[in-house]
Amino acid sequence: SQSLRQLSLAAAGVNATSIEVLCRAEALALLESLTLDDNSLGSAATQLLVGARALGRLRHLSLARNRLSPTSARDLAHSPHLRGLASLDLSNNPLGHDGLVELARSPYLTHLEELGLARTYVTPPAMGHLSTIFSHLRRLSLAGNNLGSGGVEALRRCRTCPPLEMLDLSGNEVGDEGARALGEWPALAGLRDLRLGVNGIRAFGLRPLLFSPHLGPLRRLTLDGN
Repeated sequence: SQSLRQLSLAAAGVNATSIEVLCRAEALALLESLTLDDNSLGSAATQLLVGARALGRLRHLSLARNRLSPTSARDLAHSPHLRGLASLDLSNNPLGHDGLVELARSPYLTHLEELGLARTYVTPPAMGHLSTIFSHLRRLSLAGNNLGSGGVEALRRCRTCPPLEMLDLSGNEVGDEGARALGEWPALAGLRDLRLGVNGIRAFGLRPLLFSPHLGPLRRLTLDGN
């Protein structure tokens, strides 16, 4: 169809053969949004996908829960066909430290406005590398990575300050020290939605954050499970 702009094939049993067929379809060149969540794509299928020249118009790509490895992250990061992406969701994939470093070093993923890295096994030291893709980032999810206060401290020390509107740090056990460090981050200035559930933050630890001079006019604050 010449009018197709969004395609979702979540939990559709997509594999490398399916990706080959998709890459030959003329409609691929028209897509602005592609969702392939819950397909266990793995490295081979992902490599085929990101090698497709027809992805030039793509603005949103969701690959959550696909067993993507650091190798897959490297393939994504080095695909010139994804230079137009504004939104990338890689949640629930075992990317680890090396996978995040690969993404951060990408010469093409420099215009991301939304990045989903929930439960991707990223590490506190890897947080420092995010500054290279922070320039336009408005929505960032790092939920469920057990980053601790060290992860928040690493974010705070990033050279680039992202124009964040939403930050999800749920399930990271940042504790009181992490909440304090977060309050010292100038990136909070434009924040509208802050999610800090299940982080072991006490009322005492929350105070420096809530009274931070950097904290913008929040519309939503989630503290469930603390």
